[in-house]
Amino acid sequence: MRTALGSEMEFQGVDENYFKVLRIAALFGFGICALLLAAAGFFFRESAAVLCVVCALLLAVLCVTAALLAVARRRARAVGYLLGADELLVRKGIMFRRLVVVPYGRMQTVNVESGPVLGHYGLAEIKFVTASADADISIPGIRLHDAQNLRKELTRLGNAKMEGL
Repeated sequence: MRTALGSEMEFQGVDENYFKVLRIAALFGFGICALLLAAAGFFFRESAAVLCVVCALLLAVLCVTAALLAVARRRARAVGYLLGADELLVRKGIMFRRLVVVPYGRMQTVNVESGPVLGHYGLAEIKFVTASADADISIPGIRLHDAQNLRKELTRLGNAKMEGL
């Protein structure tokens, strides 16, 4: 029997509107790809082979976009975080699951960012800079107010541990 990483722990999920942000991102990506393919089709409209390739690529992009739209809600539900006694745990992924454990004392910077789409829904993303060069740790889709409170709490816990220095 297969179990999810960290399934025995009670993770805090992200806001339920985060799936809308994922859907908008998928549609935006489709729009950009469709425009580029339409431009290629326009410039090479004399070549039937190129038009067939453009149509095939457009169909492939449409299929990928449809799949991303279909799993957006599940992808949003798969994101979660847990404040442990000595570390922060961040969980992501549906098929390729990822569980990152960051000791509070290793956090160097905690940033709260909110772009136009996240900001429209009152959401933010928390990004962490740690002592590790290859760590890419973030928690997207948190309410802006909650993200600011979490940043303060993580900063307090990091200062209390002071292992990062």
